[in-house]
Amino acid sequence: MAIRQVHLQTYMVTPKEVSDALKKNVPTKISTAPRVIPLCAAWFLPNDPKGRTGQQVFKQKRIPSARFFDLDAVKDHESPYPHMLPTAPIFAKAMQDLGIRKDDEIVVYDTHELGIFSAPRVAWTLKLFGHPGVHILNNFRLWVEQGFPTESGEVEAVEGAQNQYPTPTLETSRVVDFDEMKGIAKDYLKEGAEGVQVLDARSQGRWAGSDPEPRPGLSSGHIPGSINVPVPELLNPETGALLPGDELRKLFILKGVDPEKPIISSCGTGVSAAVIEVALEEADFGQPEARRLYDGSWTEWAQRTSEADGLIPMTSKHLIALARPFTSLPRCLNARHSYSVPPLSRPVRPPVPGIIIGGPHRQYATRSTADETVDELTEKYATAKDEFEIASEETDKKSVYAADDRQAAREELDSLKQAFEDAAQGENGEEVRRRVGNRIRELEQGVVAMEERAMED
Repeated sequence: MAIRQVHLQTYMVTPKEVSDALKKNVPTKISTAPRVIPLCAAWFLPNDPKGRTGQQVFKQKRIPSARFFDLDAVKDHESPYPHMLPTAPIFAKAMQDLGIRKDDEIVVYDTHELGIFSAPRVAWTLKLFGHPGVHILNNFRLWVEQGFPTESGEVEAVEGAQNQYPTPTLETSRVVDFDEMKGIAKDYLKEGAEGVQVLDARSQGRWAGSDPEPRPGLSSGHIPGSINVPVPELLNPETGALLPGDELRKLFILKGVDPEKPIISSCGTGVSAAVIEVALEEADFGQPEARRLYDGSWTEWAQRTSEADGLIPMTSKHLIALARPFTSLPRCLNARHSYSVPPLSRPVRPPVPGIIIGGPHRQYATRSTADETVDELTEKYATAKDEFEIASEETDKKSVYAADDRQAAREELDSLKQAFEDAAQGENGEEVRRRVGNRIRELEQGVVAMEERAMED
């Protein structure tokens, strides 16, 4: 009986560990011993600015002898949503076509361009269908930078594709469907509710409803009560590799995630949600059996729910639009007293000494972590910017209240900038400054541009 010479020990593996395993487990045409197989999971969003595809970058640069797992092909083709889990027969055929045997050790990896992104989804899928040896390379960019070999060009036919891959059974207990997710959302904040936490891997703008989704016609926003955990925050900004477990644990704590309560990961189509899941596993955060993934994620949610049924919280832009008819007072002042921005990720906690958010117009609710401060400031600042933009439009229309409106919006922006500076001096100041500083500068540039345009008019 053949004996495997190198066995990868951990879920996340380094380039050196994979290189050593490949060198010492060289497959032959006559050997039936388990192999170490690199599996490329390259995938890009449909609105990728460079129009890249997974197949394209796989041919340009890959680990020698790697196979390509196509997320857009290995899925449930009967579903109207992009990346729902495939049926067991579809999965088994895909594995057979890739020449993968049940006892092979699979190392899933991402693109050099993006870092960790779609590989966790493929690895999660393999595990759900019971493949025993699954690992994720952390990561291909480091593999390239550290000088490990790559190849390019057309891919040769896979040997061993004639071997039958047994039809597996899907572990459904790790997957959340729409009906269950809807029930959880309706129970959010009800007395006696279980307290399931939903973590959303999309960008802050998409989660808040201020930035568009990458799929045309799909509205942005978030599931009620969800906590925004953008994928880039889980990665090293230079290498795109997953952060160490201790750093990830601190991040989840800063986000207010409770390891004792159930956790559901979500995103746009169920791909990057798996990055949260692998981060939770690497951080040893939460009970593995209480961590699940919402397969349909926001693409399904946005198409099957609405604001009318209370399952998509209204965004600040929607609230501003509702406030516009009230013009008996200056518009910005009227808006400030007519509505409040909805909860961002969870109920506001009691104030914490040393972190004061507010200005001359009002005292903003304080949060108990740097991340809550970031969410509060970013959303409030974006709201004030929207108010200023509407005020600028009213100036163009020669509104009698336009000058007052513009001044009120500018004061709001200035007070929020001061609130940011105050919060950045607090206990978690460096975290606040790092995560929200660039966003505020970006918004400020837009406001200055609007002011300059108004002066020209």
